[in-house]
Amino acid sequence: MDEENKITLLDDEGNEVELYIEEQFIFEGKEYIVLYENEESEDSYLYRIIDDEEEGMQIVEIEDDDEYERVSSYYLDDEEEAEF
Repeated sequence: MDEENKITLLDDEGNEVELYIEEQFIFEGKEYIVLYENEESEDSYLYRIIDDEEEGMQIVEIEDDDEYERVSSYYLDDEEEAEF
């Protein structure tokens, strides 16, 4: 695994969690990131990236269910097209 593509986030309990960047992309004018724990894991996590002048870059959960569905559908469709 490429160490350059690894980031450390804090979970809900304040513990550090190392995740790897699978992809970053822009959809509907917003930036998103897909992360995964390790190569053996089939699970990936989709977050939005917010660049705030005061607090800098933040990776935040997508709280709106409709937004999450649109973004995940876009990402999955894009992944399927890339496999061909």
